[in-house]
Amino acid sequence: QGSVYVGSLGYAGSVSNVHVTGTVRGGSSMTGGLISRGANITNSSFMGTVTGTRVGGIVGEIPGGTISSNYTSGTVSGTEKAGGLVGVISDPASINTSYSLATVTGSSLEGGIFGEAQGSATSVSQNSNYYAGVLGGTATNAIWDNTGTELTGITATQIKDSLTFANAGFDFENTWAIVTGDSVSYPYLQANPQSPIPGKVKANSAPVVSTPIADVTVDENAANT
Repeated sequence: QGSVYVGSLGYAGSVSNVHVTGTVRGGSSMTGGLISRGANITNSSFMGTVTGTRVGGIVGEIPGGTISSNYTSGTVSGTEKAGGLVGVISDPASINTSYSLATVTGSSLEGGIFGEAQGSATSVSQNSNYYAGVLGGTATNAIWDNTGTELTGITATQIKDSLTFANAGFDFENTWAIVTGDSVSYPYLQANPQSPIPGKVKANSAPVVSTPIADVTVDENAANT
């Protein structure tokens, strides 16, 4: 707990293979579940509650760099900007093969993956990410395919359907895994698996009907969801 630059690991440049469960409370500046400010975060996770001003489930602010193969669940709450993984991106950055299942609320800007891109971060590269949670009080599902295009209007059934993600170019041979058959789940990372398997439930007695990606709304201009 603190007022500025708050995170489980404090202020750091790069983080890899770190997993934190718990509560992080920040104050008037950057707050992250793992670190307050930094870049190049890989194969890590945060499960719990993080609150602050410019707040993210993994990191409060990244000044460029790469966020790859990370996940979050729990609650992310910001008095300004809030994002499931990243609060604020201040320089060009990429977020790849990551997901958030967190409930996210922010008083000014909020996003399932990141809260705001500002300064020189005029564009943020997102590839093979997804969000499935409650965003600003509304249940929200979104996918960023392997070309960086955001797919919205994803239903609760589609977000646990392997065909939805396969059509979006997710690599289930080398990177992702998902439960199919008698039970279903959200996709999870082979090299950074969440335990228990996220969203795993008994499948409905009726077979899951996959909806082609063509029937999903595509918003190529959206910066975040």
